Amino acid sequence: MQTRILLLTLTLTLGINMMATGEPLHAQCRVIWLFGIPCQDIYVSLVNQIKAWRGMSGCMSVGQRCLYELVSATPFHIAAKHTNRQWTSKEDLNFHLVATEESVCRVTVKCSAANISFHNDEAVITYVVS
Repeated sequence: MQTRILLLTLTLTLGINMMATGEPLHAQCRVIWLFGIPCQDIYVSLVNQIKAWRGMSGCMSVGQRCLYELVSATPFHIAAKHTNRQWTSKEDLNFHLVATEESVCRVTVKCSAANISFHNDEAVITYVVS
């Protein structure tokens, strides 16, 4: 297969809804992306990126590009966790990959975090697909 490089800079802003009942805050997001490349390429790139960001090395210089944990991975579903280094909260990430056409992949991402004690979290995630 011909090698292609695609740089995707994705900004995920987790919206947080404050509940008047005094319960803990919860952050959730849902994002849908359509990529003009096969799902297998997306799958490999996401898994490799999550593995690359599993340690602490990206925490000091580039913010939240660290402390990711791969929970499970199949060509159609990737589950991961991210520990926020400042608040030590765990965020669940679920990627669902579906081929919609030849060389087109629809990726739906759902993320959630419970027991959040902050009001905003902005993360920039960069994936390189080759």
